[in-house]
Amino acid sequence: MNRLVFQLADSVAPGDGSAYVALSLAEPRVFGSPALPFPVTANDPPYAALVGGVLPEHGVLDAGRALYDALLVHPHLQQALQSALQTQPPARFPVLVEIATGAGAEALPWETLCAPSGDFLGLDERWAVGRVVAGPGPTPTEWFLRAPLRVAAVLSCLGVEAAGEWAALRDGLAAAPGLGTEVLAVVSEESLHAQITAEALPGVRVELVPSDVGDLQRLVAEFHPHVLHFFCHGSTEGTAHLQVAVKSDWVTGTPERSLLVEAREIRAFTRPTDDPPWVVVLNCCRSAAGSETAQLESLALKLVYDAGVPAVVGMREPVLSDDASVFSAAFYRRLATDLAARLDGTVPAEQPWDWAALVVEARTRLARRMPGLTLSAAAAATKEWSLPVVYTRPEPLLVRPGHPGEPAPGPQVAPADPEQAARAARLELQALQALAGGLPPEAPDGLRSDIAARIAELTAGLGPS
Repeated sequence: MNRLVFQLADSVAPGDGSAYVALSLAEPRVFGSPALPFPVTANDPPYAALVGGVLPEHGVLDAGRALYDALLVHPHLQQALQSALQTQPPARFPVLVEIATGAGAEALPWETLCAPSGDFLGLDERWAVGRVVAGPGPTPTEWFLRAPLRVAAVLSCLGVEAAGEWAALRDGLAAAPGLGTEVLAVVSEESLHAQITAEALPGVRVELVPSDVGDLQRLVAEFHPHVLHFFCHGSTEGTAHLQVAVKSDWVTGTPERSLLVEAREIRAFTRPTDDPPWVVVLNCCRSAAGSETAQLESLALKLVYDAGVPAVVGMREPVLSDDASVFSAAFYRRLATDLAARLDGTVPAEQPWDWAALVVEARTRLARRMPGLTLSAAAAATKEWSLPVVYTRPEPLLVRPGHPGEPAPGPQVAPADPEQAARAARLELQALQALAGGLPPEAPDGLRSDIAARIAELTAGLGPS
């Protein structure tokens, strides 16, 4: 499967040493393709209008066209985009943005990208639209699924009843009965606990949210989930984190004892397991909300970069509970049917798994919630469909069927790619040079020397350019 990947990375001007964000074409590779300045920020009017109180009549269309046009300043990227747009169904040509900078590129609404024809790329499976984050270590490129699919769902959003979210998840997974699923539902509402218990569905287990983060981690990790789903509040204040309510919070109506969970702690929800999760779904407020500062990356990005999760689905902004349920029903229906198709051989195992394509149906259903409008008109005038965001690692992921009784095969890690390693080294070098140039006079000498030593090490390893 062909794909287009453009990269936004920190760079330093050769003359005055000033830092800037550079736009380059990563895939398909073009020899000698330059890295050009990309001065667009989320504070520019077309994008700032999306986060205001009143959305302009064609606000999403204006933002998507402005963002697409901004990419055309790069001649090779322009050619690659034009080629991708020629793709005809059922072929796919995913369009991915690789974020290698903390200078605000993450806060841009990439999911709204709109071609001159008026087609929103994020609403078409030919192009989808996803975000790529390259982490510091090797990542699995191949997983084996042995039914049943295990989904751990933490449904605990103080002040927002989770019954609709549970029904959406349950019904979405039921769309592929031949797949076989097991679900661990961890809830904080006693009424929902009683409801799920009374349903007595095979393969479903329900527990109340423990009062301690460590106990919640152990409860979920012992279940060995393939999918980890959160329906709760989220925040980017301080550090990006989730707010998981406990039963007593519902009694008092205040989050006095809510569990605050950061990205590094979410990794422990799945360790140690023989099948680490393929995806973490953050169906909650501000779970994928970016920032204009490097110090406040989104929780979704951190999970991919720091925790090595192959894919994370989050939300760029707060979502209504009804919209969250619409998203979950469509997403899990598509996830279940696609996995079932791989198990029965309908879809070849060698076809890369396309996480971005899995959210297209959910985005479409969110757009269609605007009554009396065509899909194109609704998409141009409402932003809810553009809020689901997909983060993945750069390496394509294969999902192969396994069979009960076989020893569980471990994840297959791709051998070191010299070109990929050199690319990562160049990115680190650019970031360190930018950091060194921006250090205040009072910065410790030890920090300066450490940075200089690492720059020298990277430069020597890369050799002459």
